[in-house]
Amino acid sequence: MILCASLFALGLFSGYGQSATAVRRQASVSIRIKGSKPTAAESAALLNAAKAEIIAAHIKEAPQSRQNLLVPLEATLQSNADRILSAVQVVAEQTDRKAKTQTISIVADVNETAIDQFITPAGPAAGQSDGPKHYITLVFVSRRQARVMELGPEVIQSESAVNSATDSASQSSGGGTASTTVTARKDATSITKSAVAKNSHKISYEASTSGELDAAISAVLADRNFKLVDPATIRTRSKGAFAVEKFVEQFKAGNDIEPQVVEDASTACQQLKLPFYGFGSLTLEPPQTDPVSGRTRVNVQIYAKVIDCRDAFPTTLASVEATQYSALGSSQTEAETAALNGAAKTVARLLADKFNAKGVR
Repeated sequence: MILCASLFALGLFSGYGQSATAVRRQASVSIRIKGSKPTAAESAALLNAAKAEIIAAHIKEAPQSRQNLLVPLEATLQSNADRILSAVQVVAEQTDRKAKTQTISIVADVNETAIDQFITPAGPAAGQSDGPKHYITLVFVSRRQARVMELGPEVIQSESAVNSATDSASQSSGGGTASTTVTARKDATSITKSAVAKNSHKISYEASTSGELDAAISAVLADRNFKLVDPATIRTRSKGAFAVEKFVEQFKAGNDIEPQVVEDASTACQQLKLPFYGFGSLTLEPPQTDPVSGRTRVNVQIYAKVIDCRDAFPTTLASVEATQYSALGSSQTEAETAALNGAAKTVARLLADKFNAKGVR
C-alpha cells in the first residue's frame, strides 16, 4: 500500500523540462511493510511505485495539449517505466520500524523522445514502404537584440520676456531740489519648459535562419509523422510568392508578420498543395550567471505559428508563445548553442502535440 508520494522537478525549461529530450525529476514514496525491514519484493514494489509517481506527476505538469495525449496512455507509460526513465538513482531511504513503513526518494530522467514513441501511431509492417507523412515547411529564425532605442522625453522650448523698469524719482534736500533718474530697462530671459512624452522602447533584432535549427526541428517532427520541406524549395516553386526573406526581415522588428506576407505564403502553399506551413522566432536573451552553479545561463523566448492550408480559407492550426527555454554552459557560446538547440526541439514537440490533439497524426 502506498502511503504517500511527492515529486519535484529539477529543470530549467520554464514550466516543463530540463532539456528538449529529458527532464530530471525526484519523487518520494512510502509503503507499509510487514516486518522491521523491507523484503526484496517490497523494495522492488517501492521502487516501481516511485517510478510510476514520477511519470504520473510528469503528465500532470505537461502543457495542456500534451497532457490530453498522455492521460489516456498513463497506465501504459507506467508499465513501460524502464523505457521512459533513465539514470534512476536512489538518493534517500528510511525505515520506520514502529509504524512499519519504508520511504524511498529517487531521481530519474524522463525521456520525452521515448514518450513520443507511444504517442506516434505504429509504423508500417516490416518490408512495407513508409506510411504517409504530413508535409510541412517552417521559416524559423534565431535572433538576438541588436539595439534598444528609447523614445522620449520630448522637450519644448519657449521664451518669456521679463520687463524691469524704475521710474524717475524726485527728492528735496535743503533749499534745493535734486533729481535722480533711473533709465527703464528691459531684460529678455529664456525660460525652458519640458513636456515629457512617455513611449515604449523600440527594439531591433539581428535575425538569421539556421540549418542546425532546421535539423533539430526536423528530427522531432519526423518521429511524429511529419516531413519537413526546405522553405527555399517552396520559395523557388512558388516563384517568390512564398517570400522567406520577408519573414526574416520582419522578424528583425518583432513577431508581428504583415497580413499580406502571411496571405501570399498561404496562397502559394495552397497552389503547391502543401498542407501546412509555419513561421517562428527563437530569441536569445543576454547571458546571465547562474546563482547556483556559477555557469553561464541563456534564456530563449519561443514564438511559433502554423497555418493550415488544406481548406479554401487558411486558418491557424497551432501556435506557441510566452514560452521560455533555458540552458547552461561553461561559456556564452556553449550556453547559446545548447539553448537554441533545446528550444528548437521543444517548439517542434509542442507544435506536434497540438497537431496530434487536433487529429493531425
